[in-house]
Amino acid sequence: MLNAGSFSGAITADAEGAGGSDASSHTSDCMGPGGGGGGVWSGRQGDFPQPVSAVVNGGVNGVVTGSTGGCNGNANSATGGSAGQPLGGYVLPEGTGPVCVPLAASPLQDFRGVRADQGVVLSWTFAAAPTDGIRYVVIQRSQDLSHFDSLARRGVTDDSYTDVAAGDGALAYRLAWQNAAGEWSYSRIVTVARRPGPDGGSVRLFPNPASDRVTMTVVSTASGAAFLTVSNALGQSLLVRPVVLRGGLNGFVVPLGGLAPGVYFLVLNSDGRRIVKSFIRE
Repeated sequence: MLNAGSFSGAITADAEGAGGSDASSHTSDCMGPGGGGGGVWSGRQGDFPQPVSAVVNGGVNGVVTGSTGGCNGNANSATGGSAGQPLGGYVLPEGTGPVCVPLAASPLQDFRGVRADQGVVLSWTFAAAPTDGIRYVVIQRSQDLSHFDSLARRGVTDDSYTDVAAGDGALAYRLAWQNAAGEWSYSRIVTVARRPGPDGGSVRLFPNPASDRVTMTVVSTASGAAFLTVSNALGQSLLVRPVVLRGGLNGFVVPLGGLAPGVYFLVLNSDGRRIVKSFIRE
């Protein structure tokens, strides 16, 4: 479509119909490919210093491909599209309604989340006089940015919530609220990065049961000093060993000489975090 009141220089309008789709079955069948689309050019010859030259062609037909029946390249009666007739003096239709509709302003003015020692602290701010009859706010959490679980409900006058069960991994949060008409609205999604340091989910102990030594492997997102402690079922520390964590995969070998057969716990302490894994000494 070319619609202009005036222009300078030569213009060529090229209207090409779409090609038909090929038929590929990878079998002995000779399927029927698609026919070509028709090309059409429509323009309005306004205050042009010279005519617009139009090139109008129909699309080519598809062919058979991938067949084991010896008919590859055949059209199987599929034909190309015909060239459409140029239309002169065509006038574009005008819209009768608004092009854009402004969205309703959200009563939520701010929403953020930060990781703290006690968990993930979420805070938000609603307008001074929330509208739409909002009665409460639902705090939701996700580990995959797809499925959100509801954690708690707070009154519309509340402005914070601490997720003490957040864990160490990366998380996403959002707020949800319902108006008087029963319609749900959602805040923007706030993401909280994983806690730096050792990842409890990556810890592995081997061999287990063990005889003279046990090896712990753990992935850490940060470097720093840590301590490995072997404790018994009563919580008594029997062995304490300082270690250094480095970013990436870490491996530590703990000798078990002097320990009687039984169940023990290997504890990794790093920057206030405590990861515990049990093992058996044979």
